Amino acid sequence: MAASAEGTPSFSRDTSLFCITDVGSTTTKAILYEKKNGRWRFFREEAPTTVEKPHEDVSVGVLGAIRALEKETGHTLVKDGSPSVPYLSTSSAGGGLAMVVTGLVRDLTAASADRVALGAGAIVLDIIAMNDGRTPYRKIEDLRLLRPDMVLLAGGFDGDNLSGPVFLAELMVESDLHPKLSTESKLDLIYGGNVNATDYVSQVLRGEFELRTVPNVRPAGDRENFEPARRLIHELFMDHVMSKAPGYHKMKAWVDSPIRPTPAAFGNILARVSRDLDKAVLAIDLGGATTDVFSAVNGRVFRTVSANLGMSYSIRNVAELGGIASIQGLHPSDLTETELWNRIGNKHLNPTRLPDNSEDMMTEWAVATIAIREAVMEHLQVMEAAPDEVPQFRPDIDDLIRGPRRNWRKELHPEGRIELVLQDYDLVIGSGGILSHSPREAAAMILIDALQPMGAVELAVDSAFMFPHLGVLAEVNADLASHLFYELGLARLGTVYSPAGHDELESIRIAGGTGSGRSIDESVSGGEVRAIELTEEEELSIPRTGEEGERTFTVRGGSCGLMVDNRSRPIGAGAEALLGGTYVPAAARAAEHEEIVIKGSIRLNRELAIPGEVFAARGDEVKTDTLIARSSRQFLRPFFIEVARSLGIPPEETGQYLVKGIGEEIGLGDVIAKLPRKALSFKTVRSNVRARIEKILPNGTVVARELPELAREYTTVKVAEDLGRPAWQMKPYLRVERGQAVERGQWLAADVGSGGVKYSASPVRGKVYRIDHGFGMVIIEPLLEELEVRAWLPGKVSEVSDKGCVVAGRGTVIRGIWGLGHETSGTITLGEPGPGKVVVRHFADAALLEQLAECGVAGLVA
Repeated sequence: MAASAEGTPSFSRDTSLFCITDVGSTTTKAILYEKKNGRWRFFREEAPTTVEKPHEDVSVGVLGAIRALEKETGHTLVKDGSPSVPYLSTSSAGGGLAMVVTGLVRDLTAASADRVALGAGAIVLDIIAMNDGRTPYRKIEDLRLLRPDMVLLAGGFDGDNLSGPVFLAELMVESDLHPKLSTESKLDLIYGGNVNATDYVSQVLRGEFELRTVPNVRPAGDRENFEPARRLIHELFMDHVMSKAPGYHKMKAWVDSPIRPTPAAFGNILARVSRDLDKAVLAIDLGGATTDVFSAVNGRVFRTVSANLGMSYSIRNVAELGGIASIQGLHPSDLTETELWNRIGNKHLNPTRLPDNSEDMMTEWAVATIAIREAVMEHLQVMEAAPDEVPQFRPDIDDLIRGPRRNWRKELHPEGRIELVLQDYDLVIGSGGILSHSPREAAAMILIDALQPMGAVELAVDSAFMFPHLGVLAEVNADLASHLFYELGLARLGTVYSPAGHDELESIRIAGGTGSGRSIDESVSGGEVRAIELTEEEELSIPRTGEEGERTFTVRGGSCGLMVDNRSRPIGAGAEALLGGTYVPAAARAAEHEEIVIKGSIRLNRELAIPGEVFAARGDEVKTDTLIARSSRQFLRPFFIEVARSLGIPPEETGQYLVKGIGEEIGLGDVIAKLPRKALSFKTVRSNVRARIEKILPNGTVVARELPELAREYTTVKVAEDLGRPAWQMKPYLRVERGQAVERGQWLAADVGSGGVKYSASPVRGKVYRIDHGFGMVIIEPLLEELEVRAWLPGKVSEVSDKGCVVAGRGTVIRGIWGLGHETSGTITLGEPGPGKVVVRHFADAALLEQLAECGVAGLVA
């Protein structure tokens, strides 16, 4: 147990008043637990998390939340700038574990690295692959815009060539990545690629990253090895990433147990509960930007994160994924599809705004349904692809979620692989703001519509999003954590019952007596969803007829009773019948005014992603379009020729036997080194690449860079074949010409007819090099990697670097919430739009956007 700050009481078995905080990426949630008259109760308050400027100290937000509890309860909880009651905390400050993963081939080693990160509970910000269609320069630019906590660098099967993993390592160095919470520190990087390239990758990364190596995550095409990398990711996150949050060490002195990552604490309480209940538990934590899904069986927990499924920052992505028609179909209303998109867009633009009318509330419930559905599907897919997580004494992944119910083996026919469905779980728990704070009937509706369980499954929600708090409490007092979980944390909704196997929508009769002696006799029509009153203390035995005859099973009630779902699968409409009327959310507390217009001096950093030619000098006066810097560098792959090992000579003598010197070109089969032997013969080393010798490594390996013309790999697109036509018929359908620049995904040719649309798209960004009408092909060459940075802000150059400069000027900054498009400039106007103007409007819709585009405006502020 960690020592608490001097003067701060510590936990004991007799503790009757204590506080636990969860430091989230945007809010810090504080809960005060108090035992009064033999019963426990809790109080909950929030404050903004202060990990960013101007505070850059998470302890400020923590004390703010605890002081809010002081006002609410009248207890003295802070003294001399620190908690004065026993105190614990969890943290996901900075948004949880954010990672970048790499691989050589997007669908092979990169896909394996992606699954490793997801299985470790990470948010994958980007997947960098050699064949992802981006130029090296674009990869570097994309990486510089990200703020990962960690990188997993994978690539190549064991024994393959070395150039790919080393080239990816060089891109990481060029990107100049640093931890988002401590820009002066080195970023943690795990290498789990081709084992033969380990030393060369290490030489590239040494001094730039905190490098650690693990066995290859994909040592061969048909084998994956996830566990070593996943275990190390967990360790580094707990020991390195969290500790870099500003103010973390101050908090560390206050707590009575180590600060745990929020998801780890959440999983900790689930592990204990799944053991106590002897049940398979599925838990969904639906957040603003991400959704965590947990499977817990017999104390084992498996977690995944869906990084772009959430109810605020990611709500637009959920709507695009599920489709607006699906949202409209779940909970029908008088809103048109355009009106639904507007409401979802408003939430995306104002992610912290809470719904204040029934239409917005129903819209968010429908979006939450889709987010949960997609996140659970992804969770099951990742879990199925992670055999190393399965207990060794069980034959397949299905057993992981079936848990201890041994009689399921015969029922589910384990001799064949079974598709995972919700009936494999005993208990489903929902958590997160929309599930914890909505009416219980709405939470039940969301879970049922999202998961569409068949059979009988218990439903519950986290009553006040306190599972992370109880998870860290379990490390200090496990019995108390379990007690509070059942008494305060778990809100049982009841059991959803949906009989499987009926092809026609027949009525279902629910009849029997409860344990309290009350009789129930209800009939539920086909296509209907109905809640039958059944309290948490009551149980009901229901007969069920199946292939093995009639048998009886027992269901338990809750706040929503026994929910009988007699709809066919997949469902055609939502279960809004559970709501029992229109729900209007309570008015939200007014947010503090935030200044969004700031006038005065402005300093703007105008730099390239990598060093280039800089045209600005300190003191220069610059205008909006003044060219600051330009880069046209080509990124060439390295190749490694192990001369010393091949000749059997000491590494330090390699230079003596080279035939080709540093800077010289070498071709395929060229002799680059030779060792004299008897009878005027030589032992030689020949080149297997066309390149230019760059340097000799200390181990006697020659490094050669590919020639610039070889780096320009041409891409051939079989256009006629894509259209299903002979080559000679291709010409009328072409939509590009020689020399034309094309983007990735752009149509090169299309055939739009009565039978539908057939098209051939460019798989890469580049320029049309040649059109071959004889073979029906379009050949695309990559564009030169050129980038320019202009001043954008009129003013004076105050600092200069090898990448650009800092421009200082005066003006007005209008702080926006969301932006789309490239940098632009122009005269701002509230009046008529025109070419080159930046138009200001109070409201914008599709018609206005179309009008402004036709006018050629430079931009829109709405």
